Amino acid sequence: MITLRQYQLDVNRDVWRKYRDGANSVLLQAPTGSGKTICCAHLIAMRREHANERVLVLAHRREIVLQTAGKLMDAGIETGIIMANHMPMSWAKVQVGSIDTLWARRNNLDFPDAQFVVVDEVHRIGGSVYTKVHEHYKAAGAKFLGLTATPMRNDGVGLGKYFDVMVRCPDIQELIQQGFLAPITYRVGIVPDVTGVKIIAGEYNKAQLEAVMDQGLLIGDIADNWMRFASDRKTMVFAAGVAHSIHLMNQFRQAGIRAVHIDGETEKPVRDQVFEQINSGEIQVICNAMVYTEGTDIPCIDCVVDAAPSKSLIKYLQAGGRGMRTFPGKKNLLYMDHAGNVYRHGRLELPRDWELTEGKEQVEHLAEQRKKTERIQFTCPNCGFMFNGLNCPHCGMPIVLQGEAKDFLPAVLVEMTQFEYEKAVESKRKKAAEPSKQEFYSGFLWIAQERGHSQGWAAHRFREKFDCWPNSLKKEAVYPKAAVWNFDKHCRIRYAKAKEKAMTAPAESESSEMAAGE
Repeated sequence: MITLRQYQLDVNRDVWRKYRDGANSVLLQAPTGSGKTICCAHLIAMRREHANERVLVLAHRREIVLQTAGKLMDAGIETGIIMANHMPMSWAKVQVGSIDTLWARRNNLDFPDAQFVVVDEVHRIGGSVYTKVHEHYKAAGAKFLGLTATPMRNDGVGLGKYFDVMVRCPDIQELIQQGFLAPITYRVGIVPDVTGVKIIAGEYNKAQLEAVMDQGLLIGDIADNWMRFASDRKTMVFAAGVAHSIHLMNQFRQAGIRAVHIDGETEKPVRDQVFEQINSGEIQVICNAMVYTEGTDIPCIDCVVDAAPSKSLIKYLQAGGRGMRTFPGKKNLLYMDHAGNVYRHGRLELPRDWELTEGKEQVEHLAEQRKKTERIQFTCPNCGFMFNGLNCPHCGMPIVLQGEAKDFLPAVLVEMTQFEYEKAVESKRKKAAEPSKQEFYSGFLWIAQERGHSQGWAAHRFREKFDCWPNSLKKEAVYPKAAVWNFDKHCRIRYAKAKEKAMTAPAESESSEMAAGE
C-alpha cells in the first residue's frame, strides 16, 4: 500500500483528471523533498490497476533509478531495472531504466513496450537522446508524465514543447509551514568576483570558474566559517570543479573533520559506502563537484555549503534541495552561500510562479516576481545570524534599522564589518546598473540624430563623460537609457548656467565701475 499525504493525493487526482480530460502528456512540478517519487509510484499503481498499461520510468543517474525502483518494489509493484550490472526482467510490466543504458542497447534490443512513460528530472529532456526517446514513444501513442522541481531547462527554455499541461504541488514555503520540509536559515558570504569568466551555453566556463574559486583565502574562509557555524551539522559541499572539491576536502581534513570527496568518476561501491557513512555519522562532510544536484536523497543533511557560482536557477534550487527534507532531530537547513547564488537567484523558499512555456518567458517573469515578493533579511551584529524581523531569534538582540532597505541579503561570513560590506555591494550594484561605454555612445548618437547634430557632437559628449574618445565603439544609434538622458540633462544645465553667468558678467562689471566713480 502507498500512503499519500493529503496534498500528494490532491495532486495525483489532478494529474489523473488531466489524462481523463484528454491530455497525453502531463508535467508534475513538485519541490525537492515533497515526494515526487511517492506520487509517481501511486500513479503507476493506478495506471496498472485501471488501465493495465505497461510502464517505463526513465532517469539519468543510477541513484535515481535505484531509488525509484526501490519505492515501487516497496509498494508491491514488480519492477525490472534496465541498467548495467542488473539482470533484465523483461516480463515485468513496470521497467525503471537509465536513459543512457536504454539508448546504448537500442541496436541490440527493441525499446521496451510501454503505454505510460515517466521521465524523472524532466528538465533534462532537451538533450538529443531524451528527445529521440520521447519522439519514439510519442509516435507509438504512449502517455507521458514528467517529474521535476524546476520546469524549465538550464538555458531558461520552458517545457511546453513536450507537455500539454502542468500540475503544481504546493510551493516550498507552504510545505515548510506544514512541517513537510525543513525551515531554511542562511549565511551569505561576499560575492566572488567572476568578472572575466567566460559564459558558455548559458553557464560559467568550468575551468576558469574553478581557477577563480580555488584560492587559499576563499577556501580557508569556507572551512573556517563551517567550523564556526556548522561544526555539528552533516554537510553537503558543492564545489566549482573536481580539483576545487578535493582541495576543500583536504581543508576540512586538516581541521580534523571527517570529510570525503565524490565526483562523476567515483565508483558505485564508494558512493554507496559514502551514503552509509554520512547516515551513520562516520563521516560528516561530503565534498562534490556538482554530482549530487539532483535525485540524491540523504535526509540527514542539514547544511549545504555552496561554493559554485551558477547562472542557472535550476542548479541552485536543485543543490539547495539536498538539505530540505525533514529528518528526526533536524531543526532546519543551514545554507551557507560562498558563491553569491542567493544574491543572484533569491532565497530557496521564495514563491516562484512556474509556468508551462515554450520559450524563455518565465525567466523574466520569475525575476520580476522576486522583486515584488522577497523580504529583506538582516544580519545580527552580535552573532551573525540572518533572519527576517526586528529581533534576532538566535540571541534575542534587537536590530536598529538605518537607511533604506535594499533588495540584497546583507550577511557576511568573512572578517568584514557590515558597513564595509554594504558599501562594497552597493558599489557593485551601481556599477552593474550603469550602462556600458557602448550604450552611452549609442545613446548620444540617438540624441544627436533627434536634435540634428553631427556624430562629432556625440563623440564630444562621450568624451565629457569618460575623458576619452569612442574610437573603438560601434556607430549604432540606440534609444538612450535613463543614465544617458540624465548625463545629457546635467551637461545642458551646466552649459545654460555658464552661458547665463557669461551674459551677466559685463553688466555687473559696469555697475561696479559706476559705483567706484560716484
